[in-house]
Amino acid sequence: MAAGSRDTRPNALLRPRAAATRLISGVQRQMETLGDEVTSTRIGEAVMAGLKAIDHVAYIRFASIYKDFSEPGDFAEIAERVEKEGPLAPPGHDKLL
Repeated sequence: MAAGSRDTRPNALLRPRAAATRLISGVQRQMETLGDEVTSTRIGEAVMAGLKAIDHVAYIRFASIYKDFSEPGDFAEIAERVEKEGPLAPPGHDKLL
């Protein structure tokens, strides 16, 4: 497949949705184990951890809102950190998936 082209095969289109569904279910299960009162901070951190494992761009986009980025340097800083940490984890590697 050419660089920059989008994979339009039926299974390829379902993968992001399936990954998001697994992430949501995993975060929900994790929060249920914490008791009746769960802070938004705890939820946000769990979502960030899950996104970081499955989609770096989604992770950075979520972090920009969650962490309230206000300068272009905020994006550059987190992008550099993600890049240094290496490739995405293999499917099923993250405990939230």
